[in-house]
Amino acid sequence: MYAGGMTINDRVVPQYMFDREFDRLSRLQADSPANMKVPEKELREITERNVTGQFLFLLKAEEAVPELDEGVVEKAFKKVLKDFPKDSKPDEEKQALIRKDLEGQIRQEEFFKELFADISISEEEALAAYEENRETFILPEQIHCSHILCFTSREGDDANKALQTILEAQKELNGGKPFEQVAKKYSDEEIVDLETFPRGSLAEKFEKVAFSLEPGKISEIFQTELGYHIALVHKKIPSIPLEFEKIKADVMKGLENTERDRRVAELLEELKASAKIEA
Repeated sequence: MYAGGMTINDRVVPQYMFDREFDRLSRLQADSPANMKVPEKELREITERNVTGQFLFLLKAEEAVPELDEGVVEKAFKKVLKDFPKDSKPDEEKQALIRKDLEGQIRQEEFFKELFADISISEEEALAAYEENRETFILPEQIHCSHILCFTSREGDDANKALQTILEAQKELNGGKPFEQVAKKYSDEEIVDLETFPRGSLAEKFEKVAFSLEPGKISEIFQTELGYHIALVHKKIPSIPLEFEKIKADVMKGLENTERDRRVAELLEELKASAKIEA
């Protein structure tokens, strides 16, 4: 996907790193509606930024961890080969690439383990963070909801047909037919019962309507990026403040992860600032 032979600190960035990252990002958005997917040009730019960071960390790890335990590398290598189907074992060139990649991963694991070794969050720090951010330590309001969805966002969807279908569904609901029965007949989405979920779990436009409904009420027809919906709220669960003792471990882990992220971001900026990058 990338052509041009990028070099960082006079080292050529392997083509497979770009291909692998682009494929990973592409898979992440594969099931997203067309109007929510990142354009290919932007996806390639994100790929280049990500790979630049990955390669800088790899170079730093090689510098910090010049020697590896060959036993550890060999064990990891054999495990990867074992996972390949018998009829598609990699050739020698591919095996060499796999081994080199594993060495890079192991070096980075050791490097970051050392980078994070002195991170320690006390109970007092966790309590202070809890007290300062009480509004964030709340189990949010939740609803149990079902829906009927007629897609308009997928390739080949007919928006007019979807509207007519959802209107037919509404007509039968207004006539007194059970919601589940109508949903099974008209919904394009196999999952009718969305079960219980908090705000922020689904599309904003959907949640705006669903959370405004009273239990047992059925919405009017409304539209989101996916298509036309009718929603039914079965019940609502009010928000609940969380006690510190019950979430202490999570607060401490969250602070630890925040410090890890800060150190990684700070290191990446330092590496970028001093690196010679040529595309």
